[in-house]
Amino acid sequence: MDNLESIKYTYKHRKVVDFLAKKYLSKKEYELIYPQIKLHDFDKMMSYLFYPRETCKVIHRDNSAH
Repeated sequence: MDNLESIKYTYKHRKVVDFLAKKYLSKKEYELIYPQIKLHDFDKMMSYLFYPRETCKVIHRDNSAH
């Protein structure tokens, strides 16, 4: 799979985002934002299964709020 390394990288990135949110946000803030964290870059990981990396980046940027 051509995008396997990108999938691995994005998975680790999502874990880091979760870790940092737990570390720097209060429990209440974390619980409030957790639904966003849970889905952070998930669309990008899924698109890596079907499209080339560069296409995934464009799709993600065009459809992501961040």
